[in-house]
Amino acid sequence: MEAISTSLKAGLIGIALVMLFMIFVYRLPGLAASLALFMYVGLEMVLMQAFEVTLTLPGIRYYPVHRYGGGCQCYYLYPH
Repeated sequence: MEAISTSLKAGLIGIALVMLFMIFVYRLPGLAASLALFMYVGLEMVLMQAFEVTLTLPGIRYYPVHRYGGGCQCYYLYPH
């Protein structure tokens, strides 16, 4: 249980650092992207819980941090 709580804490710290960086560098678009991606990750977690998806320790690390970072990268590298 300690490994899971530590991993969740690390994921939240990672998301917070990415959000702060985006807000600091990109200002208002960074804030908008941070809020949109945070809601996306939250919705994805709610859906996983609704469908009773089991996350392993690598899965817990992957979803909040890598999905969020990939979304940020796509938003700024390939704007619509």
